[in-house]
Amino acid sequence: MNNEFFIQNATNIWKGENFRDDQNFSLIAIGFSMEHQELNLKKVLIEITDYPCTVVFDELFPLDEVIANKMKLIRVNKTLIAMINSKMQFKDIMPIIYMNALNGMEIDIIIGREKKEIPFNHLFRNDLKNNIDYPNLNAEEVETFLKITEIGIIIQTIDENKNSPKKLLPFMPTDLVLNREDSDL
Repeated sequence: MNNEFFIQNATNIWKGENFRDDQNFSLIAIGFSMEHQELNLKKVLIEITDYPCTVVFDELFPLDEVIANKMKLIRVNKTLIAMINSKMQFKDIMPIIYMNALNGMEIDIIIGREKKEIPFNHLFRNDLKNNIDYPNLNAEEVETFLKITEIGIIIQTIDENKNSPKKLLPFMPTDLVLNREDSDL
């Protein structure tokens, strides 16, 4: 099996009411072959993520305290919300992102418009139970929303540099082979 990836148009992933019918966001999915999946996911995420960004995930695996002290974060129940301000911080948290994805846990990365930090209180309401939802976040605040799963990345964006499968091609690692048959180009 080659070290392949595909890029396809996707369907709406946003759970918040403020995004349900927003036609300004492009929806794209990137998937990888299983060979070298962690390395490929890391390479692509580092290339398509802008900073600051907010990473939201279930704290299935504890975050190392040294790494946690380098970033602004809060815990809501078993959910960890981390504000990432640099590529180095993102690389530090990437192993936990991958381990969560590999274990079937979804990870959300939210990038604010004009690269502005999104206040934590815009992400959750106080009565959050089990499902991660963002009822206080408005579409006007978000430039890109990434959902990382065990098979790849779903991108919901208004970023003109990344808003189509074709525009995402330059962000892909050169050692990956595009599966043209399964891609929407």
